[in-house]
Amino acid sequence: MVIDQVHPNEAGSLRMAEGIAGVLKPILANVNVEVTRAPK
Repeated sequence: MVIDQVHPNEAGSLRMAEGIAGVLKPILANVNVEVTRAPK
């Protein structure tokens, strides 16, 4: 629970994350990523 009137609560954080995801998903859909593992 946040009571400082500055930081978002859980619902506000989720709303911001959904907005950011909506912008990033189309951008990241066109990115090719190669996953490599470090040698042991």
